[in-house]
Amino acid sequence: TSLPVVIVTMVCCLGCMIQLFRVNYGMILLAAGVVLLLAGKEFHGNNIRSLLMVFLEGTVVFCICLAAASLLHTKYTDKFCFERKIKEAEAAIHKNKYHTEITAMPEGNLRNPGIFEKNKSPSLRIKADMPQKLYLRGRIGEIYTGGSWEEFSSTVYQENEELFYWLHQFDFYGQNIIYQAEKLKGEKKSPSKLEIENVSACREQWYLPYALYGSASLRKEGIGDDKTRAEEGCVTLEYLPGSIPEWYGTSLWLAENQKQPEVNEYLKKEESYRDFVYKNNLQLTNTVVGVFENLFKEDRKPEKGLGEILELVQETLEKKLDYDENVVTYNGNQDFIKYTLEQNKRGYSIHYATIATMMLRYLGVPARYVEGYFLSENEAADYQAGEEIILTEAHAHAWTEYYLDGIGWLPFEVTPGYIDEKEWEEAAAVISQGEEATLGKGFLQSSLTYTPPKLPKVETQYPDLRSIFRFETKQILYLFVILLSCLILLAILWVFKRHLKFRAFWKGLENKDNREAVEEIYGYTMMLAERFQISPGELFLEARSINERARFSREKIEDDQRSLVEEFGKRIRQSCRRDGNLIATIKYH
Repeated sequence: TSLPVVIVTMVCCLGCMIQLFRVNYGMILLAAGVVLLLAGKEFHGNNIRSLLMVFLEGTVVFCICLAAASLLHTKYTDKFCFERKIKEAEAAIHKNKYHTEITAMPEGNLRNPGIFEKNKSPSLRIKADMPQKLYLRGRIGEIYTGGSWEEFSSTVYQENEELFYWLHQFDFYGQNIIYQAEKLKGEKKSPSKLEIENVSACREQWYLPYALYGSASLRKEGIGDDKTRAEEGCVTLEYLPGSIPEWYGTSLWLAENQKQPEVNEYLKKEESYRDFVYKNNLQLTNTVVGVFENLFKEDRKPEKGLGEILELVQETLEKKLDYDENVVTYNGNQDFIKYTLEQNKRGYSIHYATIATMMLRYLGVPARYVEGYFLSENEAADYQAGEEIILTEAHAHAWTEYYLDGIGWLPFEVTPGYIDEKEWEEAAAVISQGEEATLGKGFLQSSLTYTPPKLPKVETQYPDLRSIFRFETKQILYLFVILLSCLILLAILWVFKRHLKFRAFWKGLENKDNREAVEEIYGYTMMLAERFQISPGELFLEARSINERARFSREKIEDDQRSLVEEFGKRIRQSCRRDGNLIATIKYH
Protein backbone atom coordinates (compact mmCIF):
# COMPACT_ATOMS: atom_id res chain seq x y z
CA THR A 1 0.00 0.00 0.00
CA SER A 2 2.80 2.46 0.84
CA LEU A 3 4.64 2.06 -2.44
CA PRO A 4 2.13 3.85 -4.74
CA VAL A 5 1.66 6.57 -2.11
CA VAL A 6 5.42 7.12 -2.00
CA ILE A 7 5.72 7.22 -5.80
CA VAL A 8 2.88 9.71 -6.32
CA THR A 9 4.07 11.90 -3.45
CA MET A 10 7.67 12.02 -4.64
CA VAL A 11 6.64 12.84 -8.22
CA CYS A 12 4.46 15.73 -7.03
CA CYS A 13 7.11 17.09 -4.65
CA LEU A 14 9.78 16.83 -7.34
CA GLY A 15 7.52 18.73 -9.75
CA CYS A 16 7.16 21.52 -7.20
CA MET A 17 10.88 21.54 -6.50
CA ILE A 18 11.93 22.05 -10.14
CA GLN A 19 9.02 24.47 -10.70
CA LEU A 20 7.39 22.24 -13.30
CA PHE A 21 4.09 23.39 -11.86
CA ARG A 22 3.19 25.93 -9.22
CA VAL A 23 3.05 24.78 -5.62
CA ASN A 24 -0.67 25.27 -5.12
CA TYR A 25 -1.55 23.15 -8.18
CA GLY A 26 1.07 20.58 -7.22
CA MET A 27 -0.33 20.22 -3.72
CA ILE A 28 -3.86 19.84 -5.06
CA LEU A 29 -2.66 17.10 -7.40
CA LEU A 30 -0.78 15.46 -4.55
CA ALA A 31 -3.79 15.55 -2.20
CA ALA A 32 -6.09 14.16 -4.89
CA GLY A 33 -3.67 11.32 -5.65
CA VAL A 34 -3.29 10.34 -2.00
CA VAL A 35 -7.05 10.43 -1.36
CA LEU A 36 -7.74 8.28 -4.44
CA LEU A 37 -5.16 5.76 -3.32
CA LEU A 38 -6.69 5.66 0.15
CA ALA A 39 -10.17 5.28 -1.32
CA GLY A 40 -9.00 2.35 -3.41
CA LYS A 41 -7.41 0.70 -0.41
CA GLU A 42 -10.51 1.22 1.77
CA PHE A 43 -12.83 -0.42 -0.71
CA HIS A 44 -10.66 -3.53 -0.55
CA GLY A 45 -10.50 -3.47 3.25
CA ASN A 46 -12.95 -4.78 5.81
CA ASN A 47 -13.48 -1.88 8.22
CA ILE A 48 -12.88 1.80 8.89
CA ARG A 49 -9.83 1.00 10.97
CA SER A 50 -7.92 -0.03 7.86
CA LEU A 51 -8.87 3.30 6.26
CA LEU A 52 -7.51 5.29 9.20
CA MET A 53 -4.29 3.29 9.25
CA VAL A 54 -3.67 3.83 5.56
CA PHE A 55 -4.52 7.54 5.89
CA LEU A 56 -2.04 7.99 8.75
CA GLU A 57 0.55 6.03 6.81
CA GLY A 58 0.09 8.24 3.75
CA THR A 59 0.24 11.43 5.84
CA VAL A 60 3.58 10.42 7.35
CA VAL A 61 5.00 9.60 3.91
CA PHE A 62 3.69 12.91 2.55
CA CYS A 63 5.37 14.95 5.33
CA ILE A 64 8.68 13.16 4.88
CA CYS A 65 8.65 13.65 1.11
CA LEU A 66 7.67 17.31 1.40
CA ALA A 67 10.48 17.99 3.88
CA ALA A 68 13.01 16.20 1.67
CA ALA A 69 11.89 18.09 -1.43
CA SER A 70 12.07 21.40 0.46
CA LEU A 71 15.67 20.69 1.52
CA LEU A 72 16.61 19.66 -2.01
CA HIS A 73 15.01 22.82 -3.39
CA THR A 74 16.98 25.01 -0.99
CA LYS A 75 20.26 23.36 -1.94
CA TYR A 76 19.79 22.67 -5.65
CA THR A 77 17.28 25.30 -6.79
CA ASP A 78 19.61 26.69 -9.48
CA LYS A 79 20.48 23.26 -10.85
CA PHE A 80 16.90 22.00 -11.14
CA CYS A 81 15.00 25.20 -12.02
CA PHE A 82 12.82 24.01 -14.90
CA GLU A 83 11.88 27.51 -16.10
CA ARG A 84 15.51 28.59 -16.19
CA LYS A 85 16.50 25.51 -18.17
CA ILE A 86 13.79 26.34 -20.69
CA LYS A 87 15.09 29.91 -21.00
CA GLU A 88 18.66 28.67 -21.45
CA ALA A 89 17.51 26.31 -24.19
CA GLU A 90 15.58 29.11 -25.92
CA ALA A 91 18.63 31.39 -25.74
CA ALA A 92 20.82 28.68 -27.28
CA ILE A 93 18.33 28.13 -30.13
CA HIS A 94 18.08 31.90 -30.68
CA LYS A 95 21.87 32.30 -30.94
CA ASN A 96 22.19 29.37 -33.30
CA LYS A 97 19.44 30.74 -35.56
CA TYR A 98 20.14 34.49 -35.62
CA HIS A 99 23.81 35.00 -34.65
CA THR A 100 26.98 34.69 -36.67
CA GLU A 101 29.31 36.48 -34.19
CA ILE A 102 29.41 37.11 -30.46
CA THR A 103 27.35 40.21 -29.64
CA ALA A 104 28.39 42.76 -27.04
CA MET A 105 24.88 43.33 -25.70
CA PRO A 106 23.23 40.62 -23.54
CA GLU A 107 19.91 40.81 -25.44
CA GLY A 108 17.97 41.52 -22.27
CA ASN A 109 19.59 38.79 -20.16
CA LEU A 110 20.81 40.43 -16.92
CA ARG A 111 21.98 37.30 -15.08
CA ASN A 112 25.73 37.72 -14.45
CA PRO A 113 26.49 39.89 -17.52
CA GLY A 114 30.19 39.99 -18.42
CA ILE A 115 32.43 42.78 -19.63
CA PHE A 116 31.62 44.99 -22.60
CA GLU A 117 33.38 43.05 -25.38
CA LYS A 118 34.09 45.40 -28.29
CA ASN A 119 34.40 43.03 -31.21
CA LYS A 120 35.89 44.93 -34.17
CA SER A 121 34.35 42.75 -36.87
CA PRO A 122 31.55 44.48 -38.90
CA SER A 123 28.07 44.17 -37.46
CA LEU A 124 26.13 46.67 -39.62
CA ARG A 125 27.13 48.34 -42.86
CA ILE A 126 25.23 51.58 -43.47
CA LYS A 127 25.11 54.33 -46.09
CA ALA A 128 23.40 57.69 -45.45
CA ASP A 129 22.85 60.64 -47.75
CA MET A 130 23.13 62.83 -44.65
CA PRO A 131 25.52 61.27 -42.07
CA GLN A 132 24.58 62.39 -38.54
CA LYS A 133 24.18 61.08 -35.02
CA LEU A 134 22.11 57.89 -35.13
CA TYR A 135 20.36 55.65 -32.65
CA LEU A 136 19.46 52.42 -34.45
CA ARG A 137 16.86 50.74 -32.28
CA GLY A 138 16.93 46.92 -32.18
CA ARG A 139 15.73 44.80 -29.27
CA ILE A 140 13.19 46.44 -26.96
CA GLY A 141 12.61 45.35 -23.36
CA GLU A 142 9.14 46.00 -21.97
CA ILE A 143 8.92 43.82 -18.84
CA TYR A 144 11.63 43.89 -16.18
CA THR A 145 11.79 40.62 -14.21
CA GLY A 146 14.76 41.36 -11.96
CA GLY A 147 17.02 39.17 -14.09
CA SER A 148 16.03 40.05 -17.65
CA TRP A 149 14.14 42.33 -20.00
CA GLU A 150 11.30 40.55 -21.80
CA GLU A 151 8.70 41.36 -24.44
CA PHE A 152 5.08 41.81 -23.47
CA SER A 153 3.21 38.60 -22.78
CA SER A 154 0.94 37.17 -25.46
CA THR A 155 -2.03 38.27 -23.33
CA VAL A 156 -1.09 41.95 -23.74
CA TYR A 157 -0.86 41.58 -27.51
CA GLN A 158 -4.15 39.68 -27.70
CA GLU A 159 -6.00 42.26 -25.59
CA ASN A 160 -4.82 45.10 -27.86
CA GLU A 161 -5.12 43.43 -31.25
CA GLU A 162 -8.09 45.57 -32.33
CA LEU A 163 -6.37 48.80 -31.21
CA PHE A 164 -3.30 48.25 -33.39
CA TYR A 165 -5.36 46.98 -36.30
CA TRP A 166 -7.34 50.24 -36.17
CA LEU A 167 -4.22 52.44 -35.84
CA HIS A 168 -2.42 50.72 -38.70
CA GLN A 169 -5.33 51.43 -41.03
CA PHE A 170 -4.25 55.09 -40.76
CA ASP A 171 -0.50 54.24 -41.07
CA PHE A 172 -0.09 55.17 -37.40
CA TYR A 173 2.77 53.15 -35.85
CA GLY A 174 4.83 53.57 -32.72
CA GLN A 175 7.94 53.88 -34.91
CA ASN A 176 6.63 56.78 -37.01
CA ILE A 177 4.71 58.97 -34.51
CA ILE A 178 7.36 61.70 -34.75
CA TYR A 179 6.94 61.75 -38.54
CA GLN A 180 3.13 61.89 -38.19
CA ALA A 181 3.41 64.88 -35.82
CA GLU A 182 5.99 66.74 -37.94
CA LYS A 183 3.84 66.28 -41.06
CA LEU A 184 1.01 68.25 -39.42
CA LYS A 185 3.15 71.39 -39.16
CA GLY A 186 3.20 71.73 -42.95
CA GLU A 187 6.94 72.37 -43.06
CA LYS A 188 8.59 70.75 -46.07
CA LYS A 189 11.24 68.54 -44.56
CA SER A 190 13.08 66.23 -46.89
CA PRO A 191 13.55 62.72 -45.55
CA SER A 192 16.99 61.23 -45.36
CA LYS A 193 17.72 57.86 -46.96
CA LEU A 194 19.50 55.22 -44.94
CA GLU A 195 20.67 51.87 -46.27
CA ILE A 196 21.33 49.26 -43.58
CA GLU A 197 22.95 45.89 -44.26
CA ASN A 198 23.10 43.35 -41.46
CA VAL A 199 26.53 41.73 -41.61
CA SER A 200 26.82 39.85 -38.31
CA ALA A 201 24.38 41.49 -35.86
CA CYS A 202 21.40 39.56 -34.51
CA ARG A 203 19.20 38.85 -37.52
CA GLU A 204 15.96 38.59 -35.57
CA GLN A 205 15.43 42.37 -35.61
CA TRP A 206 15.70 45.26 -37.98
CA TYR A 207 17.65 48.25 -36.70
CA LEU A 208 15.50 51.31 -37.23
CA PRO A 209 16.20 55.03 -36.77
CA TYR A 210 13.87 57.39 -34.93
CA ALA A 211 11.28 59.48 -36.82
CA LEU A 212 10.81 56.74 -39.42
CA TYR A 213 9.30 58.23 -42.59
CA GLY A 214 6.04 56.57 -43.62
CA SER A 215 5.26 52.91 -42.93
CA ALA A 216 6.47 51.02 -46.01
CA SER A 217 9.00 49.02 -43.95
CA LEU A 218 6.55 48.16 -41.13
CA ARG A 219 4.18 45.23 -40.85
CA LYS A 220 0.55 46.24 -41.03
CA GLU A 221 -0.57 43.03 -39.31
CA GLY A 222 1.89 43.48 -36.44
CA ILE A 223 0.59 44.06 -32.90
CA GLY A 224 2.60 46.52 -30.81
CA ASP A 225 5.72 48.35 -31.89
CA ASP A 226 8.41 46.46 -29.98
CA LYS A 227 8.93 43.74 -32.60
CA THR A 228 10.30 44.37 -36.11
CA ARG A 229 11.06 40.90 -37.42
CA ALA A 230 13.76 41.16 -40.06
CA GLU A 231 13.09 39.41 -43.35
CA GLU A 232 16.15 40.34 -45.38
CA GLY A 233 19.79 41.26 -44.84
CA CYS A 234 19.72 44.72 -46.46
CA VAL A 235 16.99 47.37 -46.34
CA THR A 236 16.66 50.99 -47.45
CA LEU A 237 14.69 53.28 -45.12
CA GLU A 238 13.72 56.93 -44.96
CA TYR A 239 13.52 59.01 -41.81
CA LEU A 240 13.19 62.66 -40.80
CA PRO A 241 16.45 64.10 -39.43
CA GLY A 242 15.90 65.90 -36.15
CA SER A 243 16.91 66.26 -32.54
CA ILE A 244 15.34 66.10 -29.07
CA PRO A 245 14.90 69.92 -28.81
CA GLU A 246 13.14 70.02 -32.21
CA TRP A 247 10.75 67.24 -31.20
CA TYR A 248 9.95 69.01 -27.94
CA GLY A 249 9.18 72.09 -30.02
CA THR A 250 6.75 70.03 -32.09
CA SER A 251 5.05 68.92 -28.88
CA LEU A 252 4.48 72.57 -27.93
CA TRP A 253 3.15 73.31 -31.42
CA LEU A 254 0.61 70.50 -31.06
CA ALA A 255 -0.51 71.92 -27.73
CA GLU A 256 -1.07 75.36 -29.25
CA ASN A 257 -2.88 74.05 -32.36
CA GLN A 258 -4.84 71.15 -30.97
CA LYS A 259 -8.18 72.67 -32.03
CA GLN A 260 -7.31 72.40 -35.70
CA PRO A 261 -9.30 69.50 -37.24
CA GLU A 262 -6.27 67.63 -38.57
CA VAL A 263 -4.36 68.03 -35.31
CA ASN A 264 -7.39 67.01 -33.27
CA GLU A 265 -7.87 63.89 -35.41
CA TYR A 266 -4.19 62.98 -35.01
CA LEU A 267 -4.34 63.46 -31.25
CA LYS A 268 -7.27 61.04 -31.00
CA LYS A 269 -5.15 58.27 -32.48
CA GLU A 270 -2.12 59.27 -30.43
CA GLU A 271 -4.22 59.29 -27.26
CA SER A 272 -5.41 55.73 -27.96
CA TYR A 273 -1.82 54.57 -28.38
CA ARG A 274 -0.77 56.62 -25.34
CA ASP A 275 -3.37 54.87 -23.16
CA PHE A 276 -1.78 51.56 -24.12
CA VAL A 277 1.66 52.91 -23.21
CA TYR A 278 0.60 54.27 -19.82
CA LYS A 279 -1.14 51.03 -18.96
CA ASN A 280 1.78 48.76 -19.83
CA ASN A 281 5.02 50.76 -19.58
CA LEU A 282 4.76 51.92 -15.97
CA GLN A 283 5.05 48.42 -14.50
CA LEU A 284 7.38 48.01 -11.50
CA THR A 285 8.56 45.12 -9.35
CA ASN A 286 8.31 45.11 -5.57
CA THR A 287 12.06 44.83 -5.19
CA VAL A 288 12.66 47.89 -7.39
CA VAL A 289 10.04 49.84 -5.43
CA GLY A 290 11.88 49.04 -2.21
CA VAL A 291 15.24 50.09 -3.64
CA PHE A 292 13.95 53.41 -5.01
CA GLU A 293 11.91 54.22 -1.91
CA ASN A 294 15.12 53.97 0.06
CA LEU A 295 17.05 55.93 -2.58
CA PHE A 296 14.56 58.81 -2.75
CA LYS A 297 13.39 58.75 0.88
CA GLU A 298 14.33 62.40 1.36
CA ASP A 299 12.38 63.50 -1.71
CA ARG A 300 8.93 64.58 -0.50
CA LYS A 301 7.68 66.25 -3.68
CA PRO A 302 4.82 64.12 -5.09
CA GLU A 303 4.67 65.75 -8.53
CA LYS A 304 7.52 66.87 -10.77
CA GLY A 305 7.96 68.36 -14.21
CA LEU A 306 9.47 66.24 -16.95
CA GLY A 307 12.69 68.27 -17.06
CA GLU A 308 13.05 67.93 -13.31
CA ILE A 309 12.60 64.15 -13.53
CA LEU A 310 15.15 63.70 -16.33
CA GLU A 311 17.69 65.81 -14.48
CA LEU A 312 17.06 63.90 -11.24
CA VAL A 313 17.66 60.56 -12.97
CA GLN A 314 20.90 61.76 -14.56
CA GLU A 315 22.23 63.25 -11.31
CA THR A 316 21.33 60.16 -9.28
CA LEU A 317 23.11 57.81 -11.66
CA GLU A 318 26.13 60.10 -11.75
CA LYS A 319 26.37 59.90 -7.95
CA LYS A 320 25.56 56.22 -7.50
CA LEU A 321 27.41 54.53 -10.39
CA ASP A 322 30.95 54.55 -11.78
CA TYR A 323 31.33 53.81 -15.48
CA ASP A 324 33.37 50.64 -16.02
CA GLU A 325 33.32 48.57 -19.24
CA ASN A 326 35.33 45.77 -17.62
CA VAL A 327 32.95 45.06 -14.76
CA VAL A 328 31.43 41.60 -14.36
CA THR A 329 28.14 41.67 -12.46
CA TYR A 330 27.81 38.54 -10.33
CA ASN A 331 24.20 39.12 -9.33
CA GLY A 332 23.11 35.48 -9.70
CA ASN A 333 19.52 35.19 -8.43
CA GLN A 334 19.59 38.68 -6.93
CA ASP A 335 17.72 41.56 -8.52
CA PHE A 336 20.01 43.24 -11.08
CA ILE A 337 19.15 46.83 -10.07
CA LYS A 338 19.38 46.16 -6.34
CA TYR A 339 22.75 44.42 -6.73
CA THR A 340 24.15 47.12 -9.02
CA LEU A 341 23.10 50.10 -6.88
CA GLU A 342 23.79 48.64 -3.45
CA GLN A 343 26.76 46.30 -3.98
CA ASN A 344 28.58 46.53 -7.30
CA LYS A 345 28.09 50.28 -7.93
CA ARG A 346 29.78 50.01 -11.34
CA GLY A 347 28.54 49.36 -14.83
CA TYR A 348 28.25 50.35 -18.48
CA SER A 349 25.32 51.06 -20.79
CA ILE A 350 23.13 48.05 -19.88
CA HIS A 351 23.37 48.99 -16.18
CA TYR A 352 22.66 52.68 -16.76
CA ALA A 353 19.81 52.05 -19.18
CA THR A 354 18.11 49.44 -16.98
CA ILE A 355 18.23 51.58 -13.86
CA ALA A 356 17.18 54.75 -15.73
CA THR A 357 14.20 52.97 -17.30
CA MET A 358 12.84 51.70 -14.00
CA MET A 359 13.66 54.98 -12.27
CA LEU A 360 11.60 56.88 -14.83
CA ARG A 361 8.72 54.47 -14.30
CA TYR A 362 8.97 54.90 -10.55
CA LEU A 363 8.74 58.67 -11.01
CA GLY A 364 5.70 58.31 -13.27
CA VAL A 365 7.15 58.50 -16.81
CA PRO A 366 6.42 55.57 -19.18
CA ALA A 367 9.77 54.11 -20.26
CA ARG A 368 11.37 51.01 -21.79
CA TYR A 369 14.79 49.49 -22.34
CA VAL A 370 16.48 49.40 -25.79
CA GLU A 371 19.52 47.68 -27.27
CA GLY A 372 20.93 48.60 -30.66
CA TYR A 373 23.77 50.55 -32.26
CA PHE A 374 24.89 54.15 -31.77
CA LEU A 375 26.81 56.42 -34.13
CA SER A 376 28.05 59.58 -32.43
CA GLU A 377 27.90 63.04 -34.02
CA ASN A 378 31.71 63.38 -34.03
CA GLU A 379 32.16 60.05 -35.79
CA ALA A 380 29.41 60.78 -38.33
CA ALA A 381 31.16 64.05 -39.25
CA ASP A 382 34.09 62.03 -40.64
CA TYR A 383 31.96 60.56 -43.45
CA GLN A 384 30.64 62.02 -46.69
CA ALA A 385 27.15 61.54 -48.10
CA GLY A 386 26.72 58.01 -49.46
CA GLU A 387 30.01 56.80 -47.99
CA GLU A 388 29.98 53.36 -46.39
CA ILE A 389 30.00 53.38 -42.57
CA ILE A 390 30.93 50.25 -40.65
CA LEU A 391 29.36 49.74 -37.23
CA THR A 392 31.02 47.08 -35.08
CA GLU A 393 30.15 45.71 -31.65
CA ALA A 394 32.08 48.69 -30.28
CA HIS A 395 29.05 50.69 -31.46
CA ALA A 396 26.64 48.36 -29.66
CA HIS A 397 24.80 50.26 -26.98
CA ALA A 398 21.85 50.20 -24.59
CA TRP A 399 19.71 53.22 -23.78
CA THR A 400 16.35 54.25 -22.36
CA GLU A 401 13.27 55.46 -24.19
CA TYR A 402 10.55 57.52 -22.54
CA TYR A 403 7.19 58.48 -23.96
CA LEU A 404 6.57 62.17 -24.65
CA ASP A 405 2.84 62.76 -24.95
CA GLY A 406 1.90 63.76 -28.47
CA ILE A 407 5.30 62.86 -29.96
CA GLY A 408 6.02 59.25 -29.01
CA TRP A 409 9.15 57.45 -27.89
CA LEU A 410 12.34 59.51 -27.49
CA PRO A 411 15.84 58.28 -26.62
CA PHE A 412 17.15 59.27 -23.19
CA GLU A 413 20.92 59.03 -22.76
CA VAL A 414 22.36 58.57 -19.25
CA THR A 415 25.57 56.60 -19.91
CA PRO A 416 28.76 58.66 -19.34
CA GLY A 417 30.60 59.34 -22.59
CA TYR A 418 27.41 59.13 -24.64
CA ILE A 419 25.53 62.14 -23.24
CA ASP A 420 25.27 65.08 -25.67
CA GLU A 421 25.60 68.02 -23.29
CA LYS A 422 24.75 70.65 -25.91
CA GLU A 423 21.57 68.86 -26.99
CA TRP A 424 20.58 68.31 -23.37
CA GLU A 425 20.90 72.01 -22.54
CA GLU A 426 18.80 72.99 -25.56
CA ALA A 427 16.19 70.37 -24.68
CA ALA A 428 16.05 71.53 -21.05
CA ALA A 429 15.32 75.07 -22.20
CA VAL A 430 12.45 73.91 -24.44
CA ILE A 431 11.06 71.69 -21.68
CA SER A 432 11.10 74.62 -19.27
CA GLN A 433 9.29 76.76 -21.85
CA GLY A 434 6.74 74.01 -22.38
CA GLU A 435 5.97 73.61 -18.69
CA GLU A 436 5.00 77.28 -18.56
CA ALA A 437 3.24 77.46 -21.94
CA THR A 438 1.00 74.39 -21.55
CA LEU A 439 0.12 74.78 -17.86
CA GLY A 440 -3.60 74.42 -17.32
CA LYS A 441 -4.44 73.34 -20.88
CA GLY A 442 -6.38 70.18 -21.59
CA PHE A 443 -3.83 68.72 -23.98
CA LEU A 444 -1.95 65.87 -22.32
CA GLN A 445 -3.39 66.81 -18.93
CA SER A 446 -0.62 69.35 -18.31
CA SER A 447 1.63 67.91 -20.95
CA LEU A 448 5.02 67.92 -19.27
CA THR A 449 4.02 67.01 -15.72
CA TYR A 450 4.05 63.48 -14.34
CA THR A 451 2.83 62.02 -11.06
CA PRO A 452 4.32 58.80 -9.68
CA PRO A 453 1.95 55.84 -10.09
CA LYS A 454 0.28 54.27 -7.07
CA LEU A 455 2.51 51.51 -5.83
CA PRO A 456 1.32 48.23 -4.35
CA LYS A 457 1.54 47.88 -0.59
CA VAL A 458 3.84 45.00 0.22
CA GLU A 459 4.51 43.35 3.53
CA THR A 460 8.03 42.40 2.55
CA GLN A 461 10.43 44.33 0.45
CA TYR A 462 11.72 41.37 -1.50
CA PRO A 463 8.90 38.93 -2.27
CA ASP A 464 10.68 37.81 -5.45
CA LEU A 465 13.16 35.82 -3.36
CA ARG A 466 10.67 33.82 -1.32
CA SER A 467 10.93 30.05 -1.31
CA ILE A 468 8.29 28.35 -3.41
CA PHE A 469 7.54 26.13 -0.38
CA ARG A 470 6.63 29.05 1.89
CA PHE A 471 2.85 28.75 1.84
CA GLU A 472 0.64 31.74 2.37
CA THR A 473 -2.31 31.45 4.75
CA LYS A 474 -4.81 31.52 1.91
CA GLN A 475 -3.04 28.65 0.14
CA ILE A 476 -3.01 26.55 3.32
CA LEU A 477 -6.71 27.24 3.79
CA TYR A 478 -7.43 26.22 0.20
CA LEU A 479 -5.45 23.00 0.66
CA PHE A 480 -7.28 22.23 3.92
CA VAL A 481 -10.68 22.78 2.28
CA ILE A 482 -9.72 20.52 -0.61
CA LEU A 483 -8.51 17.75 1.70
CA LEU A 484 -11.63 18.06 3.87
CA SER A 485 -13.85 17.92 0.79
CA CYS A 486 -12.05 14.81 -0.42
CA LEU A 487 -12.50 13.12 2.97
CA ILE A 488 -16.22 14.01 3.03
CA LEU A 489 -16.60 12.63 -0.47
CA LEU A 490 -14.79 9.47 0.59
CA ALA A 491 -17.12 9.09 3.59
CA ILE A 492 -20.19 9.55 1.39
CA LEU A 493 -18.92 6.90 -1.02
CA TRP A 494 -18.27 4.54 1.90
CA VAL A 495 -21.79 5.04 3.30
CA PHE A 496 -23.30 4.65 -0.15
CA LYS A 497 -21.43 1.39 -0.59
CA ARG A 498 -22.76 0.08 2.72
CA HIS A 499 -26.27 1.15 1.78
CA LEU A 500 -26.08 -0.75 -1.50
CA LYS A 501 -24.79 -3.79 0.39
CA PHE A 502 -27.72 -3.51 2.85
CA ARG A 503 -30.29 -3.31 0.06
CA ALA A 504 -28.71 -6.28 -1.67
CA PHE A 505 -28.99 -8.23 1.61
CA TRP A 506 -32.78 -7.75 1.84
CA LYS A 507 -33.34 -8.30 -1.85
CA GLY A 508 -31.38 -11.52 -1.71
CA LEU A 509 -33.69 -12.90 0.99
CA GLU A 510 -36.61 -12.94 -1.46
CA ASN A 511 -34.97 -15.73 -3.47
CA LYS A 512 -33.96 -17.86 -0.46
CA ASP A 513 -36.02 -20.67 1.12
CA ASN A 514 -37.67 -20.20 4.50
CA ARG A 515 -34.92 -21.97 6.44
CA GLU A 516 -32.05 -19.76 5.20
CA ALA A 517 -34.19 -16.62 5.37
CA VAL A 518 -35.12 -17.23 9.03
CA GLU A 519 -31.48 -17.80 9.99
CA GLU A 520 -30.25 -14.55 8.37
CA ILE A 521 -33.16 -12.35 9.52
CA TYR A 522 -32.91 -13.58 13.12
CA GLY A 523 -29.11 -13.18 13.19
CA TYR A 524 -29.29 -9.62 11.80
CA THR A 525 -32.09 -8.69 14.24
CA MET A 526 -30.23 -9.93 17.32
CA MET A 527 -27.10 -8.06 16.21
CA LEU A 528 -29.11 -4.82 16.14
CA ALA A 529 -30.71 -5.52 19.52
CA GLU A 530 -27.31 -6.17 21.14
CA ARG A 531 -25.60 -3.18 19.50
CA PHE A 532 -28.38 -0.74 20.38
CA GLN A 533 -29.16 -2.43 23.74
CA ILE A 534 -32.83 -2.90 22.83
CA SER A 535 -35.11 -5.35 24.74
CA PRO A 536 -36.05 -8.21 22.37
CA GLY A 537 -39.76 -7.90 23.21
CA GLU A 538 -42.67 -10.34 23.33
CA LEU A 539 -41.96 -12.14 20.03
CA PHE A 540 -38.38 -12.97 21.05
CA LEU A 541 -39.07 -16.46 22.49
CA GLU A 542 -41.11 -17.64 19.51
CA ALA A 543 -38.59 -16.20 17.02
CA ARG A 544 -35.69 -17.86 18.85
CA SER A 545 -37.51 -21.22 18.83
CA ILE A 546 -38.17 -21.00 15.09
CA ASN A 547 -34.49 -20.04 14.46
CA GLU A 548 -33.30 -23.07 16.49
CA ARG A 549 -35.52 -25.43 14.50
CA ALA A 550 -34.24 -23.85 11.26
CA ARG A 551 -30.62 -24.32 12.26
CA PHE A 552 -30.58 -27.61 14.17
CA SER A 553 -33.49 -29.72 12.89
CA ARG A 554 -34.82 -30.99 9.61
CA GLU A 555 -38.33 -29.78 10.23
CA LYS A 556 -39.98 -27.78 7.48
CA ILE A 557 -40.22 -24.06 8.16
CA GLU A 558 -43.64 -22.83 7.19
CA ASP A 559 -44.46 -19.43 5.64
CA ASP A 560 -46.26 -18.23 8.77
CA GLN A 561 -43.17 -19.01 10.84
CA ARG A 562 -41.03 -17.00 8.45
CA SER A 563 -43.54 -14.14 8.65
CA LEU A 564 -43.33 -14.17 12.47
CA VAL A 565 -39.52 -13.87 12.38
CA GLU A 566 -39.81 -11.04 9.82
CA GLU A 567 -42.30 -9.26 12.12
CA PHE A 568 -39.88 -9.70 15.04
CA GLY A 569 -37.10 -8.08 13.00
CA LYS A 570 -39.37 -5.21 11.91
CA ARG A 571 -40.30 -4.39 15.55
CA ILE A 572 -36.64 -4.42 16.64
CA ARG A 573 -35.67 -2.01 13.80
CA GLN A 574 -38.50 0.31 14.80
CA SER A 575 -37.28 0.28 18.39
CA CYS A 576 -33.73 1.11 17.25
CA ARG A 577 -34.97 4.17 15.36
CA ARG A 578 -37.30 5.26 18.17
CA ASP A 579 -35.33 4.57 21.36
CA GLY A 580 -31.66 4.81 20.32
CA ASN A 581 -29.53 7.88 21.21
CA LEU A 582 -28.31 10.36 18.56
CA ILE A 583 -24.95 8.70 17.96
CA ALA A 584 -26.55 5.26 17.75
CA THR A 585 -29.20 6.54 15.33
CA ILE A 586 -26.58 8.11 13.03
CA LYS A 587 -24.58 4.93 13.18
CA TYR A 588 -27.70 2.91 12.36
CA HIS A 589 -28.44 5.02 9.29
